[in-house]
Amino acid sequence: PRSPPPSPLPPPPPRSPPPSPPPPSIDSRDEAPPPPPPSGFPFCVCNRDPSSMSWRATLATSDPVSIRIRIDQSGLGPSSFDVMKFELYFDDLNCRHSIKNAQINGQGTSAIYENDRPVVKFTNMDVTRGSPSFLTFTLSGCTLPQLCHGGACVYALFDLNTNQAQCPVNQFASVRA
Repeated sequence: PRSPPPSPLPPPPPRSPPPSPPPPSIDSRDEAPPPPPPSGFPFCVCNRDPSSMSWRATLATSDPVSIRIRIDQSGLGPSSFDVMKFELYFDDLNCRHSIKNAQINGQGTSAIYENDRPVVKFTNMDVTRGSPSFLTFTLSGCTLPQLCHGGACVYALFDLNTNQAQCPVNQFASVRA
């Protein structure tokens, strides 16, 4: 008697896809590119390119009320301009006029709100090259994530040169990691 032919082998299991590559490492000197300027922010004619100036702003310290923003040179871009103005685009109109006691390096400065746009301006800053400066203020009735766009504060720094105004737009985290 003949034995039945052997049964065919089951098909091999499907191959699993190769593992995903790890996310690209981010050098601590690199930052995520800024979001596009909201609705044309800042609302003037100037060079918004983040590489147009070597200045940047970062959140130095923050508690629910006291905010300290470090303004320094990033080492990227030209460094021939001093910073004269800092504009912050804010998200929550209920936070309008929530910034109090603004200072740059311990000297009082004004927080000026635009009437028809969600922007606050800090002017006459006179931040010069060479060492970092600190913009400090307190918040009343809002937190920084409420004032900003959740996780990111969109800002522009301005030089004094009115013929070729530089106003690079960038962002910093509204919460310290």
